[in-house]
Amino acid sequence: MFWNREEGRGSYLAKGLRFVGDVLGAGDFVCDGEVEGRIEIDGLVQIDSDGKIHGCIEATEADIAGSVDGDVVTRVRLILRAPCRLKGDVMSPELVVEPGATILGQIHIAQQEVEATVAPEDVTLVVY
Repeated sequence: MFWNREEGRGSYLAKGLRFVGDVLGAGDFVCDGEVEGRIEIDGLVQIDSDGKIHGCIEATEADIAGSVDGDVVTRVRLILRAPCRLKGDVMSPELVVEPGATILGQIHIAQQEVEATVAPEDVTLVVY
């Protein structure tokens, strides 16, 4: 699910750029650079292999190949691609971890709070 820069939707932080502060908004956000701060996006957050995040991520979906030092919370799905290095807790209803991606933290597979009564067998954990 890699973002097509030519589609012109969302925001992009290029390799070599460093942003200090919170990234908040709607639409997709793709990071090849470095962010020091919280990322809260109503949409897809994509951290490419050169991307580095020092802060928490909250998004509809996240697709991470870079490094994240902070918790990640998604409402739909989290994909961790090699060579992802995640140091923080994860909360998502669906988690996909590719070989070569690493997590140092706790993993919570849970539906949104409104659906907290869903039985554990209805939640999907996919590990390749």
